[in-house]
Amino acid sequence: QRQMCIRDRYHALRTEDAFQIALQPKVNMQSGDIVGAEALLRWTKPDGTMVPPGLFIPIAEASGVMNKIDSIVMKKTVEAIKWLGNKGINIPISFNVTCSDITTSNFIENLVSLLSRSGIEPSLLEVEITESQAMEDYEEVNPVLKQLLSMGIKVSVDDFGTGYSSLAHIADLAVSTLKVDRSFVTKLSDEKCAEAGLAVCEMVYRLAKRFNFNIIAEGVETEEQKEKLIEGGYEFAQGYLFAKPMFIEDFEALCKKNT
Repeated sequence: QRQMCIRDRYHALRTEDAFQIALQPKVNMQSGDIVGAEALLRWTKPDGTMVPPGLFIPIAEASGVMNKIDSIVMKKTVEAIKWLGNKGINIPISFNVTCSDITTSNFIENLVSLLSRSGIEPSLLEVEITESQAMEDYEEVNPVLKQLLSMGIKVSVDDFGTGYSSLAHIADLAVSTLKVDRSFVTKLSDEKCAEAGLAVCEMVYRLAKRFNFNIIAEGVETEEQKEKLIEGGYEFAQGYLFAKPMFIEDFEALCKKNT
């Protein structure tokens, strides 16, 4: 299966139409307004079957073609922002980058050229990098993040709270948003560890306020989790409780229904 996946993926990279992005809304929990979206990669094989990211991403990383996939996601995210803008929907969309991608010499160059060709506002684009990647290569990654912010592009730290090392750098971390990891949000509705989940969510909230970061909770799946987050001061979240990732036409329809 792995060999087949590798062969199919090389074919997909030659015809990048095989890859699409699905958009998962980010919402204001109290008003229900859609305030943004995260672009997630989806791969449809020629016979119409969907290959889950959990299967093809690790193989892509191991076989060194992740940078190529990252650049497809970046391009398709910019195209989605432009497409939605033409329909009167101007909300920021984020895409995920890997550390090996963001530190390549032509990452910024490609991004600048994509932005100028598309004519979209840089503030509608957001880059997400995981906490562990941002911290592991802090010296190398932070200057690039600073450059993105200076261009007007937003930067999110994904899975925040899972790595302790970031606390050493948080004061000068070049990001605009912290995304609280879903594992802590899930704990909120689990009797055994609700207190621990709440403690982490509260701590991250205080850190965000202290250093002027925006904050969003990931992986919200129950009303109980939502209520506890709102009580803790959280405004924004994403997760199956609000919407699953969807293709762009469905996302447009959802946005229009919400207005």
